[in-house]
Amino acid sequence: MKRIIEFDLEKDKGTVLVEVNEPEPVGGAARVGRGENMVNKAHETLEKSLGRIKPIAEAMLGQLRDLSQKPDTMTVEFGINFGVKGDVMIASSNADTNYKITLSWSKVDINIHTPDGFNIKQDERQI
Repeated sequence: MKRIIEFDLEKDKGTVLVEVNEPEPVGGAARVGRGENMVNKAHETLEKSLGRIKPIAEAMLGQLRDLSQKPDTMTVEFGINFGVKGDVMIASSNADTNYKITLSWSKVDINIHTPDGFNIKQDERQI
């Protein structure tokens, strides 16, 4: 069942509505007395909820920056889910992975002393 969560924004900048999936009750129980379009108030601001993601992103990037061969580009992708109370969690796309990390290296060698003038070699790897 879809629910709407209302988040306050910090510094009185208004509110944001977020649609979330509420788990279906187990054991044949059913929700009673709650309208389909009812808006639930989150227990904290949107910024505070999203702030829980920052240490995860910083830890990942910190480890990737410490690689002995630094990549030219780094991309880290992950999704987030909001719970019915406004809780933030890392979303999983399937049972095996929650993150997609892409690292790219390109190596360019220029040698102007060759008969051809210069050579350009490019090597790109992704993990």
